[in-house]
Amino acid sequence: RSFRRLDPLKSEPVPVQLFSIPAQFSPIPVSTGKFLAAGFRPELHRKYPISSWPFPARTRIWRQGNGRKTNLTGRNRPCHNNLGSHHWILNFKKRNNISSRKVTKFISHREASDKSIIENSADDFVTEATKHIPKYKLECVLNADQSSFHYEMASNRTLSHVGEKTTYVSVKSLNATTHSYTVMPIISAASQLLSPLFICLQEPTGRFPTTKKIFSAPNIVTSCSKSGKLSASLIEYWIKEVLDKVVSNRFLLMVDQWSPQANITVYDNNLTKGQSCKLLVIPRKTTSTKQPCDTYFFRQWKELTKRIYHRVSLDELDVDLRNRDAIIKLQSLVHNQLSSSVFKPMISYAWSTCGYIPKQYLNFSNVIEICFRQNQPG
Repeated sequence: RSFRRLDPLKSEPVPVQLFSIPAQFSPIPVSTGKFLAAGFRPELHRKYPISSWPFPARTRIWRQGNGRKTNLTGRNRPCHNNLGSHHWILNFKKRNNISSRKVTKFISHREASDKSIIENSADDFVTEATKHIPKYKLECVLNADQSSFHYEMASNRTLSHVGEKTTYVSVKSLNATTHSYTVMPIISAASQLLSPLFICLQEPTGRFPTTKKIFSAPNIVTSCSKSGKLSASLIEYWIKEVLDKVVSNRFLLMVDQWSPQANITVYDNNLTKGQSCKLLVIPRKTTSTKQPCDTYFFRQWKELTKRIYHRVSLDELDVDLRNRDAIIKLQSLVHNQLSSSVFKPMISYAWSTCGYIPKQYLNFSNVIEICFRQNQPG
């Protein structure tokens, strides 16, 4: 295949040969499609990039079962002689349900090769956790996790004209769309959202101003840092001001591997009622499937928060949701709503989908279905 470029000394374009394609295509047998499909699966499993261009009836020289390098016909001739036509490639992709997909996340080769190890560690953790959970009341089996929220949650989608190259959305502050604060809720295996909720706001000095009084909500404990993220000292503060209030006896707590909260000594030194804490640390890179807060709960929390932001924006209400008092009121409201008993099946699902408890509800309604249900006619 060749591309053409303009020679600065001539007006005629000069072809640039990138790679050669033989004039004659070798016939592709029916077995080639089966072999290509069989070779596609391990490539996809290893997360290698696979492209349709150029697609010379193979995207990589795959190995057959005997370990010998071969082309798609199984014959030991150069692979460039086995080029499939665009029509053949299109039919092959349709038959095997293959399409070009946008890459949503890049991972290292090590992460891809460690996938089986990560999956095994996740399964081992669930097995270990299910041995300990029956020793505790479900009200005392807890999961705590952090999640960041932007000070202004603008939608990244909008209705506009088809074909336009640039689509704009106005926001009150570009800075607020990149800076964030952190919330840290606790949910129990008994399908409860515990109170109070811990919030860490972002303050330039790392301290709240002494000249202004901070809004106080009964279900919120507030602190701050320069980054809006938690630190080792703030974890100790969270244990004293939040965790110590919601547990009174022996309990089991699941957290991720972030070191300030994964040390049992920190809990023993800051719990004031002599509570016995059994700490289970969720393995690295498994929180998306084995941490109840991450599997489903935070998605619903953010959806409710985002809907409130959008409602204020669409109705052009005179409310600034970026200031600290508005943030506290907003998260207090969201916490209050999600503490309702109608969301118990949803929280139970977050635990059961991780494999820690059996499914207790066949069906449940999420935030959109409960809080934003449209009126039905009649």
